Amino acid sequence: MRTVTIDYDVYKYQELSEQAKEKAKEWYLEGKDASWFKDDCEEILHCEFPNSELNVEFSLSYCQGDGLNIYGSINLLELWNKLDKNKYTDKEKKFMEYVLKEYSMTYDMPENWRYGYCMSSSWDFTENIISDMEYANLRGIKYDVLKKFDEDCKEYMEKLCSDFESDGYSYFYEVDDDEMIDMCEANEWEFTADGKIF
Repeated sequence: MRTVTIDYDVYKYQELSEQAKEKAKEWYLEGKDASWFKDDCEEILHCEFPNSELNVEFSLSYCQGDGLNIYGSINLLELWNKLDKNKYTDKEKKFMEYVLKEYSMTYDMPENWRYGYCMSSSWDFTENIISDMEYANLRGIKYDVLKKFDEDCKEYMEKLCSDFESDGYSYFYEVDDDEMIDMCEANEWEFTADGKIF
């Protein structure tokens, strides 16, 4: 038996050729953990909507049906506070604030079991509110204001899902040289000349 020692030339990321850097980036991106991205999204949602119980589901593989969906129980007063109030008259604002305090405070946004795309366009954020108000025989229900609120909620949630989806594609498929240098230095990663981790 004999022992053979092989010497390798090892490089810091910034010392690699452009082709080797691309190989190193591919290795790094393959190791991205989906649970980290999910946790980050849900932490942001918790900070933005502390009285809601929201989760995300996603499929970001550049395939049909891909996307990101936010689901769970959302506090409608918190959602109302995120909307552009310039669209509402003072009377409409008072009506909505009264309604959201006296009637349905939450809306349960369902999971998208089959795909990952946002489902907000198919939801009705005012269905339970209207049902509760009609059951109470309340007069003067402003259906037009409730419809406006519903449409604004859908638009807001669609934009939020879209922003998270865009962040997801960046997280899983993009990394620049500065981020790679920082990650390599923090983890003391070095590479062979062809960009493979040493």
